[in-house]
Amino acid sequence: MDFLKVAEASDIPPGKMKAFKTGKENVLIANIEGTFHAIANKCPHAHFPLNMGRLDGCVVTCPLHHARFNAETGANVEDAKILFLRLKPKDARCYPVKVENGEVMVGV
Repeated sequence: MDFLKVAEASDIPPGKMKAFKTGKENVLIANIEGTFHAIANKCPHAHFPLNMGRLDGCVVTCPLHHARFNAETGANVEDAKILFLRLKPKDARCYPVKVENGEVMVGV
């Protein structure tokens, strides 16, 4: 597995998230209490960019239908809501992350 640098650790403060392109992959990096996690930057339900949503603790909320995903595991923790319907999206894809010399790197 190749690890690609996506950011300096200081570019993503605790409690924040940012999207990056790594080759063919769009990843969302979330800094959760000083630990970096990466998931696919698209909602598995509607493929909407998750970086346009919000990060609450370790949970990323999709801005389109409000599905929620754990940024540490990718697990769907709340279903998407469309009018009166509730749809269960798949879990978000996770990527391994490591920090070396202040550089955040994602395994792709």
